[in-house]
Amino acid sequence: MDENFKVIEGDIVPIYQNSEGEKLINARELHIALQNKRKFSDWIKQRIEKYEFVENNDFFKRHNFVTLENLKRPQTDYFLTIDMAKELCMIENNIVGRQIRKYFIEVEKRYKSIIESPQSIFDVMHMALNQIEENEKRLKNVENISKENTQEIKEIKHKIDVIIRKDYC
Repeated sequence: MDENFKVIEGDIVPIYQNSEGEKLINARELHIALQNKRKFSDWIKQRIEKYEFVENNDFFKRHNFVTLENLKRPQTDYFLTIDMAKELCMIENNIVGRQIRKYFIEVEKRYKSIIESPQSIFDVMHMALNQIEENEKRLKNVENISKENTQEIKEIKHKIDVIIRKDYC
């Protein structure tokens, strides 16, 4: 999964979008917004297991390090699809969970309506800007692959030249 996220909604719980256009929710931020008192890692692992969420389908993991009291320690972040986040909100079975779930539904409706029939020039510009950013990232990726391939070709050519010199000279 791409690790470049941008915030596309920042209201109750931030909603992120990756370069593939997937809209994702940071599970830690959702946990805080839901005002759940359980330890985050226990809460998310138990929810994933109990409700049979599937990694790389319903959620994505990202491993990193956080610094606490001058010590670096590993931390796993979970990024959830909006559908998984809505389900977790329902499972909480409280007012806050219902409010956040309604927020996610409204965001989905708004983005769907923008895609189906842009209401203003700003909607069209927003979609165009997103497409440009996605294309720029893809182009950079292709350029990097091209550079890597060029280097590999040079290395292979050099090895072939060495073998030819060794065998025929």
